[in-house]
Amino acid sequence: MKDLGTEELFKKLLHIWYGYYQQIQKHSKTIKIMANNIKSPKDVETSIFNALVRRNPKEVQRLLLELKAKDVFHHKEYYSRLNSKIRNIQKTEIVKNDLMDELNNKIEGIYLELT
Repeated sequence: MKDLGTEELFKKLLHIWYGYYQQIQKHSKTIKIMANNIKSPKDVETSIFNALVRRNPKEVQRLLLELKAKDVFHHKEYYSRLNSKIRNIQKTEIVKNDLMDELNNKIEGIYLELT
């Protein structure tokens, strides 16, 4: 029982706790579709497409691979154009979630202070 209060055990538990915190999937970016940027039905489609690409890129990539495997498009360049468009969307800046960033910084600060 006397081992429960040792610094070695405390540091081991701290590392385990911090490891578990880092494994939590955090969405540090918020995706908002701004109505003031929409002027046409095409703008709505584009905004929704952009949000989907940013929010779930793995699912979008899976869909593209499935379409290509099924040879859905008659012209091969359509796949390249879609991939290029998706890469451009993923490169553009999106709104940061300040609260999530603040929490991450505070957790990291506590961890570094105690190690």
